[in-house]
Amino acid sequence: MSRYQSLSRWILCSVGVLVLCASTVSSQERAIPLSAFRGMNVDDIKAPDGSSQVVLYGDPNKPGIYAVQITFAPGRGSRPHYHDQDRYVTVLKGTWWVSLGPESDVYDPLCAFITTMSETCAARGLPLRGSPKGSIFRIHRDVRFAKDKRPFKTHAGAVLTRTGAKNDNGLFYIHISPEGCFCAAGFYDLDPAKLSAFRQAILTSPAKYKALLAALAGSDLGFDPQWSLKRPPREAAGLNDEVLVAGLKLKSFVTKQAIADERIRSAGLVDDCVGFIEANLPLLDFGWNILASLEPERG
Repeated sequence: MSRYQSLSRWILCSVGVLVLCASTVSSQERAIPLSAFRGMNVDDIKAPDGSSQVVLYGDPNKPGIYAVQITFAPGRGSRPHYHDQDRYVTVLKGTWWVSLGPESDVYDPLCAFITTMSETCAARGLPLRGSPKGSIFRIHRDVRFAKDKRPFKTHAGAVLTRTGAKNDNGLFYIHISPEGCFCAAGFYDLDPAKLSAFRQAILTSPAKYKALLAALAGSDLGFDPQWSLKRPPREAAGLNDEVLVAGLKLKSFVTKQAIADERIRSAGLVDDCVGFIEANLPLLDFGWNILASLEPERG
């Protein structure tokens, strides 16, 4: 089984975890007086750039019981791993999100998937690239202004773009979640200037826009309606063509295709996704040509 065939879970950890590990020891060794433990306050351990570990009792490198205190920085966690000993965990502060079993490994398969996708796109002449470092979205959420205060996402996501950067215009996106998996392609969350350019292209070249829709329909694709305004924008004033009005109402020009759970674990996932990118090339080329007409952004 290749590394990207088990994309379905994620191991997440938060702040302040006490781990008690028991290997093969005698019954006398299990009666440990509290005085044997090292006293420590979880707030005294600072881990701004990652996690820290302090041994409170015993020696992790020797047989017998030992206890360690692990502190994760906010939004950080442990990479998928395993232990050959029984471990007992007590959360001292914060929340510890964990998943157990072979399907816990998501990060490494997702990295392998992105690498393979990038290599396959290059081999087929498709202008999308990605890398494990630059393509995978972080798992922790910004909850400062959100009603939902859960600290972590319940899905994994990654993108391919022309430059490999997440913020580049024109992308392929894959979404892995227990609630449903899908891939998407196109131009997402356009800023006002770029959205205006798309709308002007629809108005000034309606035949090209309708040809794009026909090309997408030939692959059973269409724009995702969740990115449509409820009311037409001012550019649609006096326009009676329902197809063009529907295009002007879009805030993002994105197609979406569901991925069955069995395909996520299949060796054919890469071919499925590359085929989806190929079907969306008319959309990507349409949008890239529009954006090429805009003046370069000043840095």
